[in-house]
Amino acid sequence: MKKISQLEIQQKNVKTLKSTQLEIAIEEMRCLKNNQIIFTSSTQIMQLTNDEVSELINFDPYEPSTIHVSHTNEIIVGFYHQNTEEKRDKPVIIRLDLNGKIKQVYKNYETRLLQNELVRSCTTFANGNISYIDSCLTGDLGGCVINIENNGVVQWKYHGNPVLNVDDHLFWPIEVLTTRLNNLLISDKYEGALHILTPVGSLLTIVDVTHIEFLHQVL
Repeated sequence: MKKISQLEIQQKNVKTLKSTQLEIAIEEMRCLKNNQIIFTSSTQIMQLTNDEVSELINFDPYEPSTIHVSHTNEIIVGFYHQNTEEKRDKPVIIRLDLNGKIKQVYKNYETRLLQNELVRSCTTFANGNISYIDSCLTGDLGGCVINIENNGVVQWKYHGNPVLNVDDHLFWPIEVLTTRLNNLLISDKYEGALHILTPVGSLLTIVDVTHIEFLHQVL
């Protein structure tokens, strides 16, 4: 049995305000402005509204790997595809409205959009462009960050910093998000660093976060 809990974080303690029991697995979860919660579970995106759980959309046989809710109230869904040969014409990114209606599908023609196994994390810029992590599920092969326009054309790819990410220090991005200033934050799993990029993929700076006591950065 799984559950979703609403917490109130105070200075010295955490108080549970409400919990909802679920009979299905919860993988990734996002909260919308209207207090509706959406989450991935196997091939489905589910929604929780007023303590009622229902299916928003089912992508069977394709499996979502991550979800993002944009400032323009779109749901961006990234997918997991284990085999490169099998994912050439499969969806890599799909745009949905808040009712689960498909607005746009970005397929992996000639593996231009996904060369590894999954979209690990995704986010959107103010102009609607999507940045996402092309990554492996396991192993030490690293990954890259890709930015595409609304029409699916790749604008740029970021493979890490040539000074920091060399030799055994592979660039392994784990999370991406955009800031209010429309810049991109990328957490580097093993280097204890945040890479900050402009919307056109230029590196602004790298922030050392190794002095903060946590194992991995989660934005």
